[in-house]
Amino acid sequence: MKTYRYTGTHTTGVTLEVGGEPFEAMLFPGRVVELPDGDPWVKRMIKRGYLIPVETAGEPMKAARKAKAPSVSASAPETKEAS
Repeated sequence: MKTYRYTGTHTTGVTLEVGGEPFEAMLFPGRVVELPDGDPWVKRMIKRGYLIPVETAGEPMKAARKAKAPSVSASAPETKEAS
């Protein structure tokens, strides 16, 4: 597996075969994604300029998702009763 930046203009999904098993990935414009580096589809996308190999220190998408702040629960604001 290798990390790539997707430079396409549309969000797209792909199902590839890795070790005889299906591997699904979503590609979002400008985001990094981990894909099998020897796959023919990946090689084609690199040649077309849609995937650019990048060097990262950790897991790209997984680390970014975990780093986000926890969501605030949507509770109704407190209201004061009229006296």
